Amino acid sequence: MRLFPRDALGTCFKTANDRHARLSNDDPPFRKIIDSYFAFRADEDLWPQFAEYAFDNFVIRERRSKS
Repeated sequence: MRLFPRDALGTCFKTANDRHARLSNDDPPFRKIIDSYFAFRADEDLWPQFAEYAFDNFVIRERRSKS
């Protein structure tokens, strides 16, 4: 398995955000939903950064120290 190249991910991210912006301008119900989703996502993104990332790093270090 390999990661997608950073430039490809950046292009996809920009394209999706551009599409969301266009849809939001043209469709008020979509805008209401996507604004709510983005607000939730902003709060939710904190949890993996706080808990999952720290735990994943711990497990990786522990596995390396045992091999």
